[in-house]
Amino acid sequence: MVDANKQTFDVNSRHVMSVNFNGTSGLCDVVVSEKQSDRTFIKSMVLNQYNQLVDWLRENDHGFAMNSIRTYF
Repeated sequence: MVDANKQTFDVNSRHVMSVNFNGTSGLCDVVVSEKQSDRTFIKSMVLNQYNQLVDWLRENDHGFAMNSIRTYF
């Protein structure tokens, strides 16, 4: 069964994002994974913040993004 509320996609050449649009909480449950390592970022956030995160990752396609992601989000 396919969950229509969950999507997984490459944000850039280094990062994969999985997002579940949670209808119960109204939040986006986000997991960002770095392809070259096992580092992940997990957070529930409002839709606007999720959109900002996607834009930020598209602009920060480098190895230091996972080091600074928690500073911004």
